[in-house]
Amino acid sequence: MNLTAICWLILFLGLSCMTFRRSSWGIALYLLTCFAHPPNWWWGAGFLMDLGIRWNLCAALIFAAGVALDAKKRWADSEGTAHWVFKFLAIYVINATIVHYLLASNIDRSFDRLTMLWKQVGLLLLMWLAMRSKFDFKVLLYSLIVGCCYIGFEAVVNGRGRFSGARLEGIGIPGAEEANYLAGLLGLAIPLAGGLLLIGSRNEKILSFCSLPLILEVILRCNSRGAFLSLLAGAGWMIGSAKGRIRSMAILGVGLGLVAALLMAKDERILERFVTTFSESEDRDKSADARLAYWSRALMMIGDYPLGSGAEAAFKSDRGVKYINDIGHYEYRAVHNGYLDIAASWGIQGILLFLGAIYITRRGLRQKLLEMNSVGYLKSGFLGVCIDAALIVQLSSCIFISSLDGEWFYWWMALALGYIRVNALEPIEVLQEDDPERQSRWQTNPSSTTVLPEAA
Repeated sequence: MNLTAICWLILFLGLSCMTFRRSSWGIALYLLTCFAHPPNWWWGAGFLMDLGIRWNLCAALIFAAGVALDAKKRWADSEGTAHWVFKFLAIYVINATIVHYLLASNIDRSFDRLTMLWKQVGLLLLMWLAMRSKFDFKVLLYSLIVGCCYIGFEAVVNGRGRFSGARLEGIGIPGAEEANYLAGLLGLAIPLAGGLLLIGSRNEKILSFCSLPLILEVILRCNSRGAFLSLLAGAGWMIGSAKGRIRSMAILGVGLGLVAALLMAKDERILERFVTTFSESEDRDKSADARLAYWSRALMMIGDYPLGSGAEAAFKSDRGVKYINDIGHYEYRAVHNGYLDIAASWGIQGILLFLGAIYITRRGLRQKLLEMNSVGYLKSGFLGVCIDAALIVQLSSCIFISSLDGEWFYWWMALALGYIRVNALEPIEVLQEDDPERQSRWQTNPSSTTVLPEAA
């Protein structure tokens, strides 16, 4: 058993014990088993695998136990945003269950994805219940950034993974094993870490300063056009949606990010691949043309089966593969579009329910960050803009890959709901004792969500 494995096991046991004292540590415990899942790393071979333990499931159960034991300290009331989000998600998973048992074309694959869907919604609920204070919110925020930083450290410093066709592959993150998915996942952390670099405390700035180059380098090595376009979309949205002084902070952050990306993009193949995105049809490469063909066939399938055909039916089912036979494909393959993937899987009603949950979450987030800005809490407002931009990155990324059902979308919803809940108690930034007027404006602001009682 190597030293890294020993350190990982100590960290796992330590976080497990801490979860029973404060349930939000279960968030860090669970994400530890996602970003550093022992069977997927070199250091996990041997003792950790010989134990035969499903580490991810074990962490989730410990987290659930911690939340249950911590229940007496929970806030009694529920914000309107979270209430409606969980209503939409509950109907969404019930719809998926009905579609699976009545309409699924590929029973085995559909059942695997259905069980994953129930797990993802359950974990979102646990994360939301565990966040009762700024500390709890930051456990989730830091865990996401540190987890992505660890991926960067292993790939850049330790040289993990392998290159296939000028793209980094072989980084074992559950649900993000391929280069496109890995780049999409890491895109979640770029706006969050970038925001902390500008507004965070000294330690938060250090964390972000160390994390951002590693995360960005891995995204560049993944050489995913979808990820590049998504980050640009997130940057544009951040500037366009920010107001007042927050926009100046957004422009500064985006400018620094673009300069860093240009300095780090040394491989000419990266720029060449990105430029082909905007080429005429005769100049596009085969992968870009194939995506367009898959999308058109997926729309045909959805038109024929609007209620859904089970998880990943397009095109990882016998029914789905028939729609791509005429373009020379006879084996199962992904549709490479998250929206079409869910619509073909759980029906048009399924995609509308899931997007509805995301929309409600984002609307609540925007309302809260505007409240922060209106009473002068620029740091909290800017952090909200960064969380909003992280969603735009993900929604743009899943146009090119079937990642809309990825677990990190639920992590984002947990982060946004946590932001709303915690800022209902007090702004995430520290209240200034020498500014009683601003404190009074926050406490009496009629547009603010009702202040929740302090958690024990």
